[in-house]
Amino acid sequence: MKKFTADFETSTWQEDETFVWAWALCEIGNNENLQIGNNIEDFISFCKEEHNSVMYFHNLKFDRRIYYLLFINS
Repeated sequence: MKKFTADFETSTWQEDETFVWAWALCEIGNNENLQIGNNIEDFISFCKEEHNSVMYFHNLKFDRRIYYLLFINS
């Protein structure tokens, strides 16, 4: 099982509307496996490919709200 550190960069258009405009993942112990993107669709695609992985999010207090909403229905 691979383990990654992860981070979202977000922006808010309206008070209740937030979107991810950049993301990054780096495999722990393998710095050459760095993934970056600028749309949430690519992040979702990567996660589907690495479905047995663990991801540790920087700033989880905020990012988990987005992460939870993305995967609650998967």
